[in-house]
Amino acid sequence: MRNIISLLIIALNVLTSAAFAGEVSQYYLAGALSSPLTKLKPTNDTVGAPGYVSSCCSTGKMGEVNTASDLPTWDLKLGYIHTKELRFDISYIQTQFGTTTWGTDFGSSGNWPIYRSANATKFSGGISSKTILISSYYSFLNSGLPHNLTPFIGVGVGPSWNKFNDADEGGYNRLWGQTKISFAYKFDFGLDYAYDKNITFDLGARLINLGSYSSANSRGTNHEVISPYKLRTGLLPSITMGIRYSY
Repeated sequence: MRNIISLLIIALNVLTSAAFAGEVSQYYLAGALSSPLTKLKPTNDTVGAPGYVSSCCSTGKMGEVNTASDLPTWDLKLGYIHTKELRFDISYIQTQFGTTTWGTDFGSSGNWPIYRSANATKFSGGISSKTILISSYYSFLNSGLPHNLTPFIGVGVGPSWNKFNDADEGGYNRLWGQTKISFAYKFDFGLDYAYDKNITFDLGARLINLGSYSSANSRGTNHEVISPYKLRTGLLPSITMGIRYSY
């Protein structure tokens, strides 16, 4: 976390000091919508309470993770155009995976830790993220396209506050949720359309990794200690559409 904070401080210094060196010297406000992120994966950790196979250790294996997300991811950005080719911004991104379901196979002495759907207990709970990224973008001015169309690439890094909500454990118990901070990063590829000197529209593709999610290490009203349930995103693709106002 200390490294993430240091990175944000450095990037903010770039944003605030760039105005003294840039040949364009424009700030901008931007907003974007991205297609829903729908894929989550379990980690390789074993989960749940001990006692199913081993009295000392958890033996649960997660599988069949499905999300119910039909909401777009949205971004708000404050940025600086350093040169005609190079710009920077800080963005706030909100992601909703909706009600996420998965199974947990607590194993047997002969085949643990293989996940078997027929033996799995069904779980469900909400998963969401609030992310702050510092990004830089490079525009290809000499692409051969009409003058108001410009391809660009971008990369961003920063912290993501990943929320694992309280979850239902097969209708007979309750997992307690928590929010954890994870390292997030993204890659952008797209095309800008300059409507006029102030307004630009963009269409692109994004690959984003929001990191991991974890339940608390307890369940039920007696707060029985468990090994937490964990999910991760990997690098997720989406289509993005945005508008930028420069001033």
